[in-house]
Amino acid sequence: SSNQPSNQSSVQQLIQQAKVLLNRKLYQQAYNLLQKEESNYGGQARFDYYLGVAALQAGKPAEAVFALERALDKKPDLQQARAELGRAYYYLGENKAARAEFEQVKSHNKTPASVKNSIDKFLSAINSRFDSSGRRLEFYIEGSIGNDDNINAATDKEEVILPAISTAFAARLPEESQATESPFISFRPGVNYTQPIKDDLNFFASGDISIVDFNDTDLFSSQTINVTSGIAKLAGANQYHGLLSYQQYEIDEQDFGRDLISLTGQWIKTLSPKSKLTSYLQLSDVSYEDGIRDGAINTIGINWLTGNAKSVMFYGAYYGQESVDAETQQQQAKDFFGIKARTRYSWGRKSLFANLVYQLNSFEAEDPLQQAKRDGDFISIDTGIDIPL
Repeated sequence: SSNQPSNQSSVQQLIQQAKVLLNRKLYQQAYNLLQKEESNYGGQARFDYYLGVAALQAGKPAEAVFALERALDKKPDLQQARAELGRAYYYLGENKAARAEFEQVKSHNKTPASVKNSIDKFLSAINSRFDSSGRRLEFYIEGSIGNDDNINAATDKEEVILPAISTAFAARLPEESQATESPFISFRPGVNYTQPIKDDLNFFASGDISIVDFNDTDLFSSQTINVTSGIAKLAGANQYHGLLSYQQYEIDEQDFGRDLISLTGQWIKTLSPKSKLTSYLQLSDVSYEDGIRDGAINTIGINWLTGNAKSVMFYGAYYGQESVDAETQQQQAKDFFGIKARTRYSWGRKSLFANLVYQLNSFEAEDPLQQAKRDGDFISIDTGIDIPL
């Protein structure tokens, strides 16, 4: 207890320095000053309030939410913190949460008229994102450029030995069966729609069209149409989703087409404010343009999501079976097991991300050409940076 006055004095000096920087509109410097001391003073309401303000002014609304929620946990009646929390939620697109915070501040009898006028502007902006019934409609466009060193997931060999033909001579693979490299451009417009049914139940639907064009070859340029609809039920720390999805995939130059219809059940458990656990079961019916590989794909999996103010990490594992209807195509049937990992690190409105997917495939029957059961694995790694315009 003898150290408390000194500790309070240090906090006051730190806050005073931050206020000077904020008044000079040196928001990033103010944030850096306070963030360095978060491990020492985090949990003290005034410190967390000014850390939240600095984070918000520096363009870091996610970091602001964590600090401001801590401040309100210590002092629930700190209306300045609640108003700033509403702003942070607004900039994150969490409209319902933002509205709740703003309306609580506005209803407080000590809230100045100037603050209420400012809140009204935010509430008006939130209302413009929804129609009068609470429906929400969003449009978006995504695009990317890159280079794929194996666009057809094929071998890098030009010749292979096929035991069913000869063990003495190698057969030359056609171009489309060899590993192919090419730069690419992708484009994906989409739409999301949400309709509240009641407070804890929503209907949602989404759709997008993905077009991938490979510059050096048209063999694997493709287009994919995705449509999903379903309901989401909220029950305390649990969410239950039921989804019906349709996907149409086509490769332009190969007369290859595949339709996929899926029914998915999903349970999301909130473990803490910073982590969620998701389990799911997906049953899919697959049909191909030539009808040869028609069948079903059934998958069960679990995901864990955790994060803090600056970074988010995702880990997942899944197991599935792909069956084929035609007796002559049982070499295409397989069991598969996969793992996924994703991470995202943010600063300001920009973020750096990396994704990893690994899948091990075990086929059910002998390949007639290889005269052996096939096992194989697949790995995908990608990274990039998001810079909002």
